[in-house]
Amino acid sequence: MAKKSGFQYYKVNTDRYDDVRIRKLKTAFGTKGISVYDYLLAQIYRYKGCFTVRDENCVFNVAEYFGIKEQLVTEIILYCGEVGLFDAGLLASGNVITSVAIQKRY
Repeated sequence: MAKKSGFQYYKVNTDRYDDVRIRKLKTAFGTKGISVYDYLLAQIYRYKGCFTVRDENCVFNVAEYFGIKEQLVTEIILYCGEVGLFDAGLLASGNVITSVAIQKRY
């Protein structure tokens, strides 16, 4: 297990399911999309506090946890970048999963 240097818990906006980006994610991928997004947020805040890297271990861990295909996890992560939940530029250039909001909370 990776060394933990992040948070033990993090705040969640109670109105986040009204966010158009979350609604688009749900429309595109159903509850699997939201589950993957929430899982990744927990991983980001838990281990490094401000980012994680989309690599084969990350994708496998999410896929294995939810019992879904790794390709679907990758599609969901990239879609989160497209709608602005994650920084699309950092995803494309270095497979870094983060966002301005994540950086502010950190």
